[in-house]
Amino acid sequence: MTPADTFPYASCTSCTMQVDHTVPHDDGGVSGVGNYGPMTTRHHRIKTHGRWQVKQPFPGIYVWRDPHGAFYLVDHTGTRRIPGSPRKPLVIELWHTPMRLEYEPAA
Repeated sequence: MTPADTFPYASCTSCTMQVDHTVPHDDGGVSGVGNYGPMTTRHHRIKTHGRWQVKQPFPGIYVWRDPHGAFYLVDHTGTRRIPGSPRKPLVIELWHTPMRLEYEPAA
């Protein structure tokens, strides 16, 4: 689901990773797929002790907010900066397109 570090613009797939809880145990977070995300030690420390914030609306989808108010969407395809002002409410529309299988029936 998450082949690389979940921090914005990180690309390491072979580094030593820590399993981060998106919502910490101290804040009521539970252990489970929808609350996990791999991170390098450095990125884990930045998230834990810096002013970065992350939410995981769906397993494998991470929405980050940096200390300046900019938002980033991170998933298995990479990172995308979400345009907009930090002073306006953030609205992101996520949808899943069903996979269509087309085939020719045997004659």
